[in-house]
Amino acid sequence: MQISDPHVAAADGDPAAADGLAGAVRDVGALRPAPAAVLLSGDVAADGRAPEYARVRKLLAPLGVPVHALPGNHDDRAGLRAAFGVRRTSRSATPSSAASCGSSCATPRSPAATKGASTPPRSTGSTPS
Repeated sequence: MQISDPHVAAADGDPAAADGLAGAVRDVGALRPAPAAVLLSGDVAADGRAPEYARVRKLLAPLGVPVHALPGNHDDRAGLRAAFGVRRTSRSATPSSAASCGSSCATPRSPAATKGASTPPRSTGSTPS
């Protein structure tokens, strides 16, 4: 499952994005079977500030599904990695943009966030002309 662009602001910002994410968390909580993991693609935060990532983590907390976060252009990569507990494994390795919070947080899903998401089409064995 993928959630994209929640754009969550800090508590003093616009509450609409946080309300949408909270609703998505409720929707995912009702899914049976639950998803095995979720890709949370950015923009995760509105401005890439630490309080925004803390708010996202709090909003995701009700579910126990692993979340793998990828930054968008509004995100601070180091801030996102710090918020989701990702460390570099080697000084020589290229720093990963992905962040993961394992089973310590959950992931949302809403009709708006997953519009167009579905099972990939099956191949018919023919090629387009």
